[in-house]
Amino acid sequence: MKVRADYRQALVYRYGKEFEDLADDIEKWRDASQKLRPANLLGKILVESGLYDYYQHEEPKRLENLKRLVKIFQEQDNLELHPDTALRSIIEYTALAKNLDQISQDNNQVLIITIHQSKGLEFDTVFLAGISEDEFPTYFSVRDSNLEEEKRLFYVAMTRAKKRLFISFFMKDSKNYSKSKSQFIASLPSEYLV
Repeated sequence: MKVRADYRQALVYRYGKEFEDLADDIEKWRDASQKLRPANLLGKILVESGLYDYYQHEEPKRLENLKRLVKIFQEQDNLELHPDTALRSIIEYTALAKNLDQISQDNNQVLIITIHQSKGLEFDTVFLAGISEDEFPTYFSVRDSNLEEEKRLFYVAMTRAKKRLFISFFMKDSKNYSKSKSQFIASLPSEYLV
């Protein structure tokens, strides 16, 4: 334990100066959370951090995701609460996995979540997309012969479905490299595969 603490201290000593501006910004935003409504605070953070500008120029499609997040903050803001309390409420609403199904039902939307976020939840229909080799299981898990955790996650993903489960894979990735279906799909009983 002492070695880890010494190592962390050495890292802070070596690189700490590079993070001072970020630490100052975080402190400033924390102070602003006491005065600004959550959506305004989020907008301030996106602008001052440079994220808004970056996505506007580099990845405009992702900018829409940020705008949607600001809109969710506006919609979920309880004006009767202090700004900080309202912010905490919104974060709990959007972050807790138990609310994920409620979010999609309230907005009549398809819920897209990670396997980790789905733990403990069940849905009538589940789509597992992109279940190709080197994606699920990951390249590194295959390379390091460390598949047990990936198998467990695959099981978790499949057992989220109460009625129907759809599993898809892709034959070419975004760089046009050939892919094959995951070995996990191949391990399923053939009578369940179409």
